[in-house]
Order: sequence, then structure tokens, then C-alpha cells
Amino acid sequence: MQPSLIKNIDHYVGIPLCFLLSLWRKWVSLFSKQVDKIPTPNDKILFIKFIEQGATVLAYDSLMTAIEKVSKENVYFCVFRSNVAILYLLDIIPTKNILVIEDKKFFSFVISVLKTLWYLRKNKISICIDMEFFSRFSAIFSYLSGAKIRVGLHRFNAEQPYRGDLMTHKVNHNSHLHISQYYRMLVDVAFNSNTNQVPINKLPIVPKEEIKLPKYNPPSENIEKIYDKLKQKFKLDDIKERRIVLLNPNASDMLPIRKWETENFIKLSKKILEKWRDVLIVFTGAPSEKDAVEKIVKQINHRNVVSMAGETNFRELIELYHITIVQNVF
Repeated sequence: MQPSLIKNIDHYVGIPLCFLLSLWRKWVSLFSKQVDKIPTPNDKILFIKFIEQGATVLAYDSLMTAIEKVSKENVYFCVFRSNVAILYLLDIIPTKNILVIEDKKFFSFVISVLKTLWYLRKNKISICIDMEFFSRFSAIFSYLSGAKIRVGLHRFNAEQPYRGDLMTHKVNHNSHLHISQYYRMLVDVAFNSNTNQVPINKLPIVPKEEIKLPKYNPPSENIEKIYDKLKQKFKLDDIKERRIVLLNPNASDMLPIRKWETENFIKLSKKILEKWRDVLIVFTGAPSEKDAVEKIVKQINHRNVVSMAGETNFRELIELYHITIVQNVF
């Protein structure tokens, strides 16, 4: 599905659903005694992060913390098909516990959502960590999962999207925290919070230097294959002696506010080539962005600039970025 369609569904369907489910939750609470669920080492934890593979990397510390508390077999992760590759690369959650939502076609999307919710309720997920900040769909999904503990963003009085009142552990957004700290805080809230506090993220924040991040050291043969691809693209034999700059002109269709104007990438490329004549510039992107990226390369019109958009799988893309990090270009 197109990002615009996903956002429209989240807005026009999400708002009324969040409202109705919030009313239903309040109605049910009038006739049933609410008892706070106390987490145990046997609980099953579900993480929800449908989009943004880069943000999933930053959730590494929170995932490892959850694994320490309930074991790897009890940690689940729900993600869109287009963003699942990073979880396989991280290799910390059992493959059977990675729950994939199809996001290419609307009908497949609906069917996979219903199947996944049925699976979660059948397996009695106890804790749900909603790592999406502004998505109404993730809040709805969290509530329908049947989890007794649901941790996620609540807008309170802030100017943020309405997500209803579906969380048992409501967390206030803090823009001063690094995203990795924020994700870790969500896990700490689930296990250590006092639910009488509003908001309840009144816990010590883990310092950034103590946050664990994943490390990936690609095999040397994989790096050689990347160099071979670059040699073919640039038609050069001295690739290893050249400095390589990678540019990705599409930060996110889902969050256009973070997207740099295309013209800026063209200007930046030309400035780099003027200052460092030996530098090679590689534009990256998804297969769906291939045509748009190639147009940018044509506009720059320089022999030291090529497009590899859609020409690498996810692992190869990570290895391509690994080369530039090791080079320490500037």
C-alpha cells in the first residue's frame, strides 16, 4: 500500500475506532473489577514497530532488556513485511516469534492483521510495548491483542495525534530523550512503574552511554562482492583507494517532515565533487525509488556519481554502508 493510503486509513478509520474502543474500555471497567497485572518472568512480551527499520535498530537495548526478564522464547515482535529484514539481520528474536503484517495490498493487510490478532490472543500475550509514537493503528492493535499490560504514548495535554485511551501504562512523549532511551524506558515502565502515577514514566532514565547497540561485522567475502559491484558501476579498478559517499534521497515517505528536498541532494553532491575530486558518490534507495533516484543522478551528470537504488538486498545495503564507515571518508 502507498504511504498516503496508510496515513489516510490511520486518520479516517483510526480516529473513530480509537474513540469507540476507548468508550468500550470505560464501559467494561464499570462492570468488572480492574486488578493491576504484575509482570512475571513467564510473561510473553509483544513489541510493536510496524515501520522504520532504522528505529528498530535503536530498539536493540529494549529488546535485550526484555529478553533478560522473560527469556528469548517469550519475546515477540510485530512488523510490516516491508520492514522485517532488519529483525532477521539482528537475529535476537526467534523467527517464529516475528509476526509479519502484509502491507502491499489492502485485502492481504486486513487478513494478516486478523490472523495475527487471533494468534496473539490464542498465545495469551501478557505485555504489549507500542513503540510507534503517532500511529493510531498500533494503539488499536495493542488493545485488541488482549495484553493486560499495554505501554505506549498518550498525548495527555500535548499537541499530538489523538490515540484514544487504550493504554494501561500511559507514557508522555519526551522530545529530549534519544529514541533508544525512550524505547528502553517503555520496557522499564512495564516492569517497574506505579500505575497510580499519571503519566507513569517517572523512572530514572538510562544514560545514553549505557544503552546497548548491535554490532555487525560482515564477512570479508561479502565486502569483496560489494567492491565488485562498485567496480562495475563506476568502471574503475581502484575502488578500494577511493573515498565513497552514500546519499539516500528519501528519508521516509511516512514522515515527510524529515525528508530533505531533492534539489538539496543535487547541490550537496556538486559541492562535494568540487571540493574532493576523487570522491565517488553512490545514491541508495528501495526498488520503488529506482526511477526517481536515477533522475537525480542524471541531473548531477558526473562520472563519479551512480545510483544503486533497488540493486542491493538489505544485507548488501548494510555492507555498503559498512564500507564508508570503515573508510572514515572525511
